[in-house]
Amino acid sequence: MANELGYVNAGIVKALLDEGWKGQDVAILFGVNSRAVSQVKSGEEYSNVKPDYNHGIPAEIFKIPKIAILNILGKEKVKVIYKMWKR
Repeated sequence: MANELGYVNAGIVKALLDEGWKGQDVAILFGVNSRAVSQVKSGEEYSNVKPDYNHGIPAEIFKIPKIAILNILGKEKVKVIYKMWKR
């Protein structure tokens, strides 16, 4: 059963993890819970998808404080993400 990331994003997630990004940071970036990222990392989901290293996401994005990223997403999105993390 495919998780909420989708095939295109799964390739980007794999690349970001290979590049050393933390799973929690990747989850915040995509607005999903960390379990979705963990499933991609472990191969439980999207095992046939190859990493997409042409994603164009700069490493500098996580020099921004995480709370600022969450504020950019908006209060309602933060609530949804928080509920997903609590599961």
